Amino acid sequence: MATVTVTPAEIITDTPSANAQIQVGTSGVYEAASLTIGNYRFIGTATTTTLVTGPGVLVAIIVGKATTGTVTVYDNTAGSGTIITQFGTGTGTFGFQIGARYSNGLTVVTTAADNITLIYV
Repeated sequence: MATVTVTPAEIITDTPSANAQIQVGTSGVYEAASLTIGNYRFIGTATTTTLVTGPGVLVAIIVGKATTGTVTVYDNTAGSGTIITQFGTGTGTFGFQIGARYSNGLTVVTTAADNITLIYV
């Protein structure tokens, strides 16, 4: 196993698909079964964006600029159907892990210039 230090801005491992231990600050170690480096897409306008057709995993969402818009993520190849998550971005910048599997595809609908990045595999 590899042991690496994690800063808030990065996760580093010498073998992305291998089992790894991640040192979290100075207080503990997180044991990960695997680390996956995924695809990403930045969206900075009000639009409907289909990222993937078919199954996969939505890993994380990062909101880089607070706006008054709404972001809706669908398990579909269109901006309708089963909602994976929906949130308003007016609360400020943030990022969160999702880890949600989708079956049909991954489509994102933004209602304003939200400046979001989605990480998915």
